[in-house]
Amino acid sequence: MNLNDLNTIKTTEDSWRDFVLYSISSDFFKEVRGRTSTIEEAISLTLFNNYLNTFPKEEQERLLNDKAAFMVYAKGFVEILSEYRFSKKSYDKSTRAGFLGMIKNLLREQKDSSGKMKDEVKYTFYHSIVQFCSSLEFIELVYERYRAYIFQAQSI
Repeated sequence: MNLNDLNTIKTTEDSWRDFVLYSISSDFFKEVRGRTSTIEEAISLTLFNNYLNTFPKEEQERLLNDKAAFMVYAKGFVEILSEYRFSKKSYDKSTRAGFLGMIKNLLREQKDSSGKMKDEVKYTFYHSIVQFCSSLEFIELVYERYRAYIFQAQSI
């Protein structure tokens, strides 16, 4: 691993921290946390909302009403990232180990020395980011939950 790889890993780690702090402080997370039964559900819905917000408003509505179109985007998202997780020519072992170490470090920081959870919300966010970035099935499940949540919230 060279200096550029280390810098990329450090920058990614900082970005994940900032993203989690942004998500936790978002109005959407605060709202959904009060309306859902588990922290995992609130976090997965927030991650989905953040992802959906990367699209223009008109496209967001279309994607929420056309699951097949949404799944094309979701599949592309997971496939782009999978090249870096699994492709031997694109991702050398030391860099992969560095990124895995970064994720483990972010998770470990949320526990004390005895392994007791210090910050369940941040821990669950980091864990859910990994799921969201690597599992099309997880994204599809959250898509359905998000649609149900939005429909329910609109009817209140």
